[in-house]
Amino acid sequence: MIISKVSTNLLNNFFDKHKDPTEINSTKRLHPSSRRIKQVLDEMNIKSKDCHLIRIEETSNQLAVPVHADASQGYESIIVPLCFTGNVFTILFKSLYLGRNMKGYKYRPTRNQYYDGEWLSDDNELCTDLLDKPFTHKKYKTLLSYLPKADLFGLQISKIISWNERKAFKFKSNQLHSGSNFKGKKRWLLVIKKQS
Repeated sequence: MIISKVSTNLLNNFFDKHKDPTEINSTKRLHPSSRRIKQVLDEMNIKSKDCHLIRIEETSNQLAVPVHADASQGYESIIVPLCFTGNVFTILFKSLYLGRNMKGYKYRPTRNQYYDGEWLSDDNELCTDLLDKPFTHKKYKTLLSYLPKADLFGLQISKIISWNERKAFKFKSNQLHSGSNFKGKKRWLLVIKKQS
């Protein structure tokens, strides 16, 4: 699904006017209410009552989106790229998070924090399809070299999704995924909703 330019402009205008007092690590976030972006949700056939989280995010920091799951089982994540430069990808891994933390899950075998005060998950045994071997995918250098290989240990890539402005894509919210190498800034809409 491709959202309209009218919806994209609405989201970008809300975001551009927003001052994020919690902005850290070159990452700005806005959590609009479902009422505020109702026309966008209607266009995407998403019912407000099904939304768990809505966020518009922009970053120039590659480490802002390391390997993680957005929520626990029973939800799906919908990402709509709003603006970016160059090639940007979302990498989906085969592993699923089976825990119950609604904040999601951060996969970090080394336990290294990428920024001060970063929370890390402590239920690592609750992931499926982890191999007992180092990450060796041929696209590591072009897509994931911003992450230490040790923090990709045991993962297998399931799918690589190329970003296209306004083109939504979705996946299970408990599926481990990450951003890719990129240049400049990238901005996107994330909606986490109950699975249909």
